[in-house]
Amino acid sequence: RDAAHHFLRLFDKGVARFTPEASDAEITELANTRSSRAFMLLGRVAGTFD
Repeated sequence: RDAAHHFLRLFDKGVARFTPEASDAEITELANTRSSRAFMLLGRVAGTFD
């Protein structure tokens, strides 16, 4: 559980740094990565988005 929360925090921080200077196409590409899908899956399981 700690590893999942650690991943969620790090990925969220990385996306927050990346998105201000990224184009819409780059953000779309990021959203289609395995890491982004893992973030969404872990976030849902952990109740982060509730």
